[in-house]
Parts: sequence; C-alpha cells; structure tokens
Amino acid sequence: MPRRDTGSSKQPRRLAAYSRVMRPTRLRLPRTVVGFATVGLANTAIDVVLFWLLHARLGVIVANVVSTSAGMAFSFLATEQQIARNERAAW
Repeated sequence: MPRRDTGSSKQPRRLAAYSRVMRPTRLRLPRTVVGFATVGLANTAIDVVLFWLLHARLGVIVANVVSTSAGMAFSFLATEQQIARNERAAW
C-alpha cells in the first residue's frame, strides 16, 4: 500500500540523514584573494577601455603601449596599497 501524504513537515528518517550530509556549503575565499582578484579585474578593464579609446587616434601599437602601461601602473599602486593594508591588519 503506497504512503499517503499527511501534510506533516517531518521527513522520513532516511531523507533527513541524507539532507544533513549533503547540505551545500558556502565557498569562503580569503580577503586577500578577493582583493587581488579585484585589482586584476580592474587592471584588465583599464587596459581594454583605454585601448578602445586610443587605438583610432594613436594607432594600435601606441595605444597598446599606453593602455598596458596605465594598467600596470594602476596594478602596482593598488597591489602596494593592498599589501600595506594587510600588513597593518596583521599587527
């Protein structure tokens, strides 16, 4: 005879044990990883946007040099600030 749904919120014992084991976990990344990934994404965005803006006026090679240099300078400064912030927090 099949089970009838009685409307109760209790799960059968087998399913309750399974849901306790298979509960999804939240991925937690360290703050430094998120910070460096953000700097990298911003670096890429600066490089692409500057290249798009400058390549018609300056030519492809000069625009590439300027946009890459600006991205590297930003990345250097932002990474230094990130490292200094982490070192201050460690003290």
